[in-house]
Amino acid sequence: MEESIKKNMGKKLAQIQDVMKQLGGHAPDVMNSFMAFNRAVTKDGALPHKMKTIIAVALAVQTRCDYCLAIHVADALQAGASKEEILEGAYVAAAMGGGPAIAGLRGVFDALEAFSAK
Repeated sequence: MEESIKKNMGKKLAQIQDVMKQLGGHAPDVMNSFMAFNRAVTKDGALPHKMKTIIAVALAVQTRCDYCLAIHVADALQAGASKEEILEGAYVAAAMGGGPAIAGLRGVFDALEAFSAK
């Protein structure tokens, strides 16, 4: 994979993290509430945390948001999801979303390449 694609995904991850930091500075109550809600819904429950991060990747495929893909693929990998598990979840989203969602898989491939350990 080209180094520029890795840099691009790394840049998108840094940019979305910066947006969240700026939102926290401008509207700390909003950001704190959002983060508390996010932590609550993604913790282990009937579904394990890892599975919930894969669901987030699938939803990012559906919305075709490269920033979302960057942060959610990185989160899924950090939660212990394998490349194969992440791709399987992404493929379900692509099957449900048709052509536009299939195009969204490009971001998953790029993010996996950028953030997976070699």
